[in-house]
Amino acid sequence: MKRSSIDLNGLLKTSGRIRLVKGAYQESEGIYIPRSEELNKRYIEFVSMCMDRNHPLSVATHDENILMDLKAKGFLYSPNVEVEMLDGVRPDLLRSLKEDNIQAKVYVTYGSEWYLYLVHRIAEYPPNIYTFISDIIEQTQ
Repeated sequence: MKRSSIDLNGLLKTSGRIRLVKGAYQESEGIYIPRSEELNKRYIEFVSMCMDRNHPLSVATHDENILMDLKAKGFLYSPNVEVEMLDGVRPDLLRSLKEDNIQAKVYVTYGSEWYLYLVHRIAEYPPNIYTFISDIIEQTQ
């Protein structure tokens, strides 16, 4: 969202963990930055803003490029930072982060928009369809 910088500055004045999401939401044209290098840079800037203030942060993204950039900067090793990934999406990446002693958690979707999450995650990373199908087969056996 184009106003996220203002929102984040307000949140940084409060206590509690900030959950910074690079998500897939349906918003009106013109109020968001479309998926692009500009969006990725902005996300990293927001993480940097939180790190500069030593503010507790949940980095919620499956974007491997962003995560590797944050890891290279040392941000993901901070005791105030954890990575959140949706259940079943990029379990290989989540496992890799955990093996590298990075705090990582599984985020479970619920509510009426779970299907939208699923479809967007498959669109972002098509191999997720194999995980989805194998999970269905496994549950029926």
